[in-house]
Amino acid sequence: MLPPAKRDAGAKARAAAAAAVAAAAVTPGQRDRAIEQAVLAAQQEREAAAAAAAAARDSNAPEDAAEGEEEQAVPAATAPSGHGAPSAPGTYEPPDWSGLPDGADFGLEVLRNGTLLEERPLQGQACFTFGRSPTADLLLEHPSASRLHAVLQFKGGSQEVFLLDCGSTHGTFLNRNRLKAHVHAPIRVGDTLRFGQSSRLYVLTGPAELMPQEGLSRQQKKQLKMLEAAQARKEADEMKARAQMEAAIAGSAAAGATWGMSLDDDDAGDEDGPAKEVNWRSYVDRHGGNLTDRQTKLLDKIRKREYKIKNLEAECEKISAKEKTEGGLTQGQASTLVRNERALDVLREELEDLEEELTDCISDSIKGKQAAAKDAKDATAAKKKRKRQRDSDDEYADASDSGDEFYDRTVAGGAAGPRAKIGAAAKAVEQAPQQVESAETLTAKRSDLLEEVQRLEAAIAAERQVLEQQQQQQQQQQQQQQQQQ
Repeated sequence: MLPPAKRDAGAKARAAAAAAVAAAAVTPGQRDRAIEQAVLAAQQEREAAAAAAAAARDSNAPEDAAEGEEEQAVPAATAPSGHGAPSAPGTYEPPDWSGLPDGADFGLEVLRNGTLLEERPLQGQACFTFGRSPTADLLLEHPSASRLHAVLQFKGGSQEVFLLDCGSTHGTFLNRNRLKAHVHAPIRVGDTLRFGQSSRLYVLTGPAELMPQEGLSRQQKKQLKMLEAAQARKEADEMKARAQMEAAIAGSAAAGATWGMSLDDDDAGDEDGPAKEVNWRSYVDRHGGNLTDRQTKLLDKIRKREYKIKNLEAECEKISAKEKTEGGLTQGQASTLVRNERALDVLREELEDLEEELTDCISDSIKGKQAAAKDAKDATAAKKKRKRQRDSDDEYADASDSGDEFYDRTVAGGAAGPRAKIGAAAKAVEQAPQQVESAETLTAKRSDLLEEVQRLEAAIAAERQVLEQQQQQQQQQQQQQQQQQ
């Protein structure tokens, strides 16, 4: 008979050979099952060798039966774990409500890096144990797993399923949440289980009606909120435009108003005040060349965020399409998908803040234009009022002079009457501070005004050229950034 050391070496060699054969198998599931069988065979050979060694020691013991029984009992009770037969794993006592499920076929799908390795049916038993022990119903080979790691427990006469962590060192996880030890936690169809630090995931399968109702995720709720806000802004713009059109038609019919519209009318809508909600996209489409420096910078930042969001969404769609076609994702693809979703959340929040800031900036600009237009209108109205008042005074003075002269013709000597004197004095007082205009002064003023108009037109053309150059530079920068990305 070979010594135990040589027998263990032979068992290890056979286990290594079996593992090599399993590594060349076709599928990962077959390879894992072959490795599991090799490990079990090595453990059985080790136990058989230990039993043979114990039998040899018994044959060399004294013939006294009492002493022989005592010598056999004491080593069996005091043999330390790790020497001889392996120690027995922890035990599990099912609760009183344990039993077979009521008319439901459950199972487990074993996944690793998004790839389905195998499917394990859960039938014919009230509970299933997980662990590294060979007696476990579902063997866990990862070093972080305990001998008796966890138990999946059914409730008799119902379709309820529970998961119990048996005090494992590295824990049992249900949907990424670590379970409290020695507590039956309810699980549902579709939940994901993970044991220790293993990368394998176990998904509970069963009747579709037992799956929980899925609600909207945080990202979907946020997108829905943004869509609702955009729809509300669109409806408000339509109502405002309809009200402005009706008011314009009514004013035109009542007072013969013209249909001329200025830039300030397009920006503000009316002179009573700015709109409560400003659509910055429509404003940029209409007045893209008249934006301020701050508005241009904000618009540039918004365009960059939108471009990044579009690229990340396209990448996420490609990864999701691969998941559907290939039946799963690799670990790198899954981590990339999670990282992209987090980046999308951050970019969407930044985009929302930038859009709000640009809207406020445009609202302030519209308010400034409204205030300037109102001041100009008030100044024009006051000027017209003063002109009408002067014309009225002139007409009154002329009428008074004409009446006095007609009255004076009936008087001998042609002396002016008292009314003529009063009218002439009033007219002299009014016209005294005014400067008499001649053809030369009027021609000079006309020349000055023409020069001023030419100067303003040249300044406007230069400013417009500068703005066009800035826009071209921005477009070139955006194209360069897109090419670099």
